[in-house]
Amino acid sequence: MENEKQQYSLGGDVPEYESKGGVRDARRGSVMLGEAADLYGDIATAEEYGYVSRGLKSRHIQFIALGGTIGTGLFLGIGGAFVRA
Repeated sequence: MENEKQQYSLGGDVPEYESKGGVRDARRGSVMLGEAADLYGDIATAEEYGYVSRGLKSRHIQFIALGGTIGTGLFLGIGGAFVRA
């Protein structure tokens, strides 16, 4: 039962997530560790599973463009077949 989620309330003291008090500011790439903690549930789990880095490289952009081109061709080709049918 170590993966149980804790319930949080907005009332009371709100912890400060800065570089003081044992909570470290782990900036890698352009995304803060706090955002990864939002995905995983807490900072400890985010640190355990590693940090998620977001970024598109040139090959990613090329594959997106290729997929868009193929998708457009299929859409127009199927549309033409529907008109003739």
